[in-house]
Amino acid sequence: MSSQIRPVGVTILAILEVVSGILGIVGGAFLLGLADMMVFRVRLEAILMILSLILMIVGFVQFVMAYGLWAAQGWAWTGTLILAVIGAIFAVVNMARGNILGLITLILDLAAIFYLNTSKVRSFFGRGDTAA
Repeated sequence: MSSQIRPVGVTILAILEVVSGILGIVGGAFLLGLADMMVFRVRLEAILMILSLILMIVGFVQFVMAYGLWAAQGWAWTGTLILAVIGAIFAVVNMARGNILGLITLILDLAAIFYLNTSKVRSFFGRGDTAA
């Protein structure tokens, strides 16, 4: 854990991870309940159950990332960066499919990628500057 003061942006990212985790778990539980109502539509029930499981796992991972960001764990910096890159890719795909709301996600993910790579944040997570 870093002995430096946590940057405000890292706190905001951790809070956003918690909120996203809650939404993922609640959304997964909702889909699981919906799947339970699809008794006679086996294929749809199976798809909804798989989607609910994925949402719940992603929600749990976001809680873990929030803890790691809060505690200045280097693995959380890496994990959050990877998730932001994946989110940006999905946002571009959504925008290509006509979902203009993907633009908001893209902007947020690109901002997170940029922010995580600032020298202050890299230093906070013990990543240091790679330039000599």
